Amino acid sequence: MFLFLLLPLVLGAPAVAGESSDASTASASESARKAEYKRLHEEFQRLVKRNAWSGAERTYQAMLETGVEPAFEDLKTAAQVAQAFGRVHVVHERLVAASKLQEDKEVLEALWAIDDNYGQVYLAGNPGEATLRAQKTPFDPTHARAVEHAVETVEKTGMFDGLLPKGVYEFSGREVDVRPRVSQQRIDLRTDEGIRKSRRALRKADRAD
Repeated sequence: MFLFLLLPLVLGAPAVAGESSDASTASASESARKAEYKRLHEEFQRLVKRNAWSGAERTYQAMLETGVEPAFEDLKTAAQVAQAFGRVHVVHERLVAASKLQEDKEVLEALWAIDDNYGQVYLAGNPGEATLRAQKTPFDPTHARAVEHAVETVEKTGMFDGLLPKGVYEFSGREVDVRPRVSQQRIDLRTDEGIRKSRRALRKADRAD
């Protein structure tokens, strides 16, 4: 009788031990990921201080790959890195993520400035044929870099999906009047062959990044 009563407990013991082992393994994995994130964070900060933007961006992407949620200060700094490349839509995304973690006057002011000075556009043309130019080069160096980034992206891929400083542009002969706080402007001039070329060009650009 006692043997019968104890048998389920004995059979259940290995499962508990297994669960304990799994929890221990998960804890060790989490610790390893946090340690790697910390190491990369320190490297990230060193690269930013040296204005080594390409290396800083690669390191930030490696930080994300650890699976550890980015800290508030890392998101703010990552926005600064994206700004160095003129990738304003990425700056905006990272600042929004930072604002969800912590209320910060500097972050809110930066988001307001973007919303007040940039407009959302989607421009698509045949790679190798599409062109983009601003009627007037912005005086502000940050705005100018954003325009340069958009022009370079169109030259490489035929497309640009992001934020441009307010102003008038010409995209492959079409006028584009970019205005803040209005709905996205979309122009797609691609042929069927151009769409296939766009996909290849975008894959190539992703590999280069």
